[in-house]
Amino acid sequence: MAIYTARIGYSGTDGLDVTRRGNSPFGPSWALLQAHLTLRREGRETEESWQQYTASYTYEMLRLRAEIPHVWESLEQRVRVGATLLCYCGRSAHCHRRLLAEMLAQSTGVLYEGERVTTKTPFPTLGEQLVLPGIKNEEIE
Repeated sequence: MAIYTARIGYSGTDGLDVTRRGNSPFGPSWALLQAHLTLRREGRETEESWQQYTASYTYEMLRLRAEIPHVWESLEQRVRVGATLLCYCGRSAHCHRRLLAEMLAQSTGVLYEGERVTTKTPFPTLGEQLVLPGIKNEEIE
């Protein structure tokens, strides 16, 4: 089994919405999300701001895991049988779905195989990733 990521709109049966809008506890907090989206909309997103977002989101997930372990364990069980984590962001390289997939890969040993192309967008937009056999995502970014 494997972990994948995709945009909302992916139609596979293994899709799992991990957004706050979808009431998932695995989405970033509204405060963290709004601050980051504001930077992105204003064209002020930088590598430093992404690193800060990554650290804050990681902290939120570690806190969730410590405070409500059964919720995290339930997600781990789900990915052990295969899952595609879904979010609205266009670029998985700067999205919590990729961060969450990497955390889950580390905690479960299930491989993160990268981004799926959704049925709503048959061709990836600039910055999106394809899942190519034998090629890791880092090699095509």
